[in-house]
Amino acid sequence: MPEQVYILWGLAAPLAFLLTLMYRHWAQRQGVVDTPNSRSAHTTSVPRGAGVAFILTFVGLYWLLPETSLAFDGLCLAGVAIATIALIDDLRPLPARVRLGGYAIIIALFLVGFVVSDQVANMAPFPVLVSYPLIFIAVLWHTNLFNFMDGTDGLATIQALTVLVAASSLISIGGTAPDLGQAQQSMLLLAAALAGFLPLNWAPARLFMGDAGSVFLGFMLAGFAVLTIGSSTLGLAVWLILLAAFIGDASYTLIWRMTSGQPFLEGHSLHAYQRVTRLWGSHRRTAYLLLSVNVLWLLPLAWSARIWPELGVWMVMLAYTPLLLAIHWCRRLA
Repeated sequence: MPEQVYILWGLAAPLAFLLTLMYRHWAQRQGVVDTPNSRSAHTTSVPRGAGVAFILTFVGLYWLLPETSLAFDGLCLAGVAIATIALIDDLRPLPARVRLGGYAIIIALFLVGFVVSDQVANMAPFPVLVSYPLIFIAVLWHTNLFNFMDGTDGLATIQALTVLVAASSLISIGGTAPDLGQAQQSMLLLAAALAGFLPLNWAPARLFMGDAGSVFLGFMLAGFAVLTIGSSTLGLAVWLILLAAFIGDASYTLIWRMTSGQPFLEGHSLHAYQRVTRLWGSHRRTAYLLLSVNVLWLLPLAWSARIWPELGVWMVMLAYTPLLLAIHWCRRLA
């Protein structure tokens, strides 16, 4: 890695921390706060929308990286566009159809412009016309599910941070793809920015990342997956395993609410992580649980899928089966 990259990584955390402090001061003065309601996991008003701090840090330093590529440039620009829509929604709520429609258009343009032409063939054993809609749906879903899962202090930050560090480490194992350096540099730069944001988002949180931060992270992780799978840098199984904690909880809960006749389009607090937080009465313990699952369970399985790609399907099944059983059991909790 060029020395300039290490300097940028070192700058990202303190810069993000400083910008987060500045945003918190501004949001308190302007009244941009999240007021508790019946579904909230907090009891006091907390500044929201602070995800702009790590977004600005990442985007600003990204353009100083010595190695860039059109695909990753497009990912960064699309992430900014999605975050902009979400930030507007944080400050002045938008109709759901406008917000989701905007996300969908940006994701479609990103995939058309930077993936389909030469990389989508590696994404799945299907023709392009079949795989493209599947990839589009997957990216759109992951972009939104991160917002669903950002409901307790530090949880979404821990998820993104651990996945980014794990993925950037795993691509070094036998990696020779042209985008290898770009993928590592970009993912670790975003991870460093999140490390600067985490102290103020950690329980008890002094601020929330808001929709701007959560949908940005959901899209960026999905985008990193698309580009690294497309360039054969990391396999689909590896990403499915690394992202399993959030995918499992959000997807199971949505399917359960749909099949049981509940108003699944309405807000709720029925995710497994929310039930566990209420049971324990601690946001911090829930974040530690997620960290333990990611590091002690999912990372070794992702490593195995990376070393032995032919066992990828089995590793994915091994990763999701106990998670889904645990999520199902959590339905017994209040």
